[in-house]
Amino acid sequence: MALCAGLVWAALVQTGPEGRSDLKITWEVSSTPPLYLGVIPYMSETALTQEMGPVMAYLSKDLKCEVKINVASDYEGLGRLLDLGKVQVAWFSSTSFERLNGAGVWETLCRPVHDGKAGHSGVIVARADGLVKTLADLKGRRFAYVDRFSGTGFVQANAFFREHGIDPLTFFGDVVLTGNHSFSIDGLLKGEFDGAATFDVFGDQADHGFASVTAKLICIATTGFIPNDPVVVRKDMDTALKFRLRELFIHMADHEGGKEVLAQLGRLRHWDAFISADK
Repeated sequence: MALCAGLVWAALVQTGPEGRSDLKITWEVSSTPPLYLGVIPYMSETALTQEMGPVMAYLSKDLKCEVKINVASDYEGLGRLLDLGKVQVAWFSSTSFERLNGAGVWETLCRPVHDGKAGHSGVIVARADGLVKTLADLKGRRFAYVDRFSGTGFVQANAFFREHGIDPLTFFGDVVLTGNHSFSIDGLLKGEFDGAATFDVFGDQADHGFASVTAKLICIATTGFIPNDPVVVRKDMDTALKFRLRELFIHMADHEGGKEVLAQLGRLRHWDAFISADK
C-alpha cells in the first residue's frame, strides 16, 4: 500500500438466517490527495519547472500519489503554507528556516550537497561596463537584495557590510527587494540597479542559465559561507511518510529513476546528492 494512499471502508448490513444482521466490511483505496512541495519563486517559472519537475515525478512514482508544486510569494508565506498543511514538504533557505521556525514545529529532512560541499557563499556584483568597481563606488547608489530571509541575497551580504563598517540604510541611495536572484541580475543588467547581492553566479555559472551573463558582471566581494538550503517538513508528519521521503532524497541514486534526477540537478544546480540534517 502506498504511504500516502488513503483508505475508506464500506459497511453493508445484510439480514441472515433467523433475522440475524451480519455486518460486512470491505476496504477500498480512495482517491489520494496530492502531496505539495512548497518553494518560493527564487528563479523564473521556466527554471523552476526544469528543476522541480524531475523531482516531483520521481517522488510521485514511488509514493504512488501525485506530487505538485506550490509557489509561495516569500519565505514567510511558505512558512504559513507549511503550518496550514497547504504544503507538506518545503524548501527554505537556511536563514529563513532558522528565523521562522520559532515554534520549533518544523524539522530538516535533508539538504543538498553542492559541488561536494554542504554550504555555499554569496557575492556582491555590478555591471562589468558600469561605473561601480569597488564597494566604495556603491555609496549613494541603488542596490538590490533578494528577500530579507535570503541567505546569500540579504543576510550574508549585510553581515559582510557590517564587517566593513557599512550601514546599508545610510550608505545606499535606495534599496530594493526583488523577490528572486534572476530579477536582481536582470535588473542589474538593465541598469535598474547599480549593485546586487546574490548567490555565487561565477562559481556556479551553469546554474539557471547564468553562464551567458557572467561575462557582463564583475564580483566586487564574496560574502560568508552558509549551509545549503534545507528540505523541511513538519515534525508531526506521519512517521512512515517522513521516513520514506528522507530515504528517497538521501539515497536517491539507489532508487529507480533517482540517478537520472541527480544528473539533471547536477547540470542545473551542481547538486551531487542529499545528506541528512546532522551532517
